[in-house]
Amino acid sequence: GITKIAMPLAMAGPANKQGRLIADHIFGLDVNNKGYIGTGIVKLFDMNISCTGLREKDLENTNYSYDVVYAAPSDIVSIMPNSNLLFSKLIFDKNDGRVLGAQFASYGSADKRADVIATAIKAKMTVLDLCDLELAYAPAFSTGKDVINKLGYIATNILQNRYKQVRFSDVYNLLENNAQIIDVRNLNEYEILNISSVKHISMDKIRLKLNELNKNKPVYVHCNTGQRSYNIVLILKHYGFDAYNIAGGIQFVRNYETMKCYNNKNRKNILNGKLQLK
Repeated sequence: GITKIAMPLAMAGPANKQGRLIADHIFGLDVNNKGYIGTGIVKLFDMNISCTGLREKDLENTNYSYDVVYAAPSDIVSIMPNSNLLFSKLIFDKNDGRVLGAQFASYGSADKRADVIATAIKAKMTVLDLCDLELAYAPAFSTGKDVINKLGYIATNILQNRYKQVRFSDVYNLLENNAQIIDVRNLNEYEILNISSVKHISMDKIRLKLNELNKNKPVYVHCNTGQRSYNIVLILKHYGFDAYNIAGGIQFVRNYETMKCYNNKNRKNILNGKLQLK
């Protein structure tokens, strides 16, 4: 395990392995029970959801100082048939960067990513190690930089204080407090789906429209999944703005908002556009 705290774990994999440990112990063999980290996967209709290691809920009553990063790249090269966004969340130790847990959800592949992170946790790897992992690649199976590598890059940037972020779920408080939020996607993306009242400045126009931003207020930047907005945050930082990336982008907001509206039919959503899980 990670925390060394005993807790119930009703899973077939750990149960079978512990059965082997018990049998080896009975026969006098050397055994080393290193504990288990709860790696599993389920299919929810057409969506595949996997997890491994600690969840944020597990960390609430511990002394861990942790942070979280999000990504939603394609599970395979995006021009390939049947490519899907792979919604990903990585939890890591803020002090030493050690990988603590992860969750993945996609209509595509979510299993092998959880397996890689499970191996990283068992090996006590850090987010810096994830950046350089050499994973199997071909366009029909993955991307040149796998989502595991990308999570490593993002977490390393946070760990080394290269930029600042807020979570996609923080958007609600930002809107209530009239925060300065900009959407840097292309115009056609913005017109299809956008957050009400958020200012649109496409990525290629940002340097030309810096005068439209209030330098005395923080700037919160979002795009589709957080990659382009990260680049804009660095540009704004160079020009002296206090800029934050909205981790996860509008794709995470859309799915989060869809579930909130599903659970409360009378709730008015914050998005202009089509609401559906994708």
